[in-house]
Amino acid sequence: MGDEAFKREMDDDAITAVVEAVAAATDERPKDLEPLHNHVDGDALNQLTGGNGDVQIQFSYEGCNVVVDDEVVQVEPFDG
Repeated sequence: MGDEAFKREMDDDAITAVVEAVAAATDERPKDLEPLHNHVDGDALNQLTGGNGDVQIQFSYEGCNVVVDDEVVQVEPFDG
């Protein structure tokens, strides 16, 4: 697993952005990760980050701290 933070710009689909960012940060293939919907509601994630509001969502996924807003996904693997 990488030990540096990874940042990915958001597109229209927050779900895909999160999965791709976590896969890159952990050196895994996206299809090998646990389904994101086991951790967060993907539809809610897309709705909350799809507006022009000042929203930031933070959660744990695949051994990483994930922070999502309407512009970027930031992923930082846990130490350990």
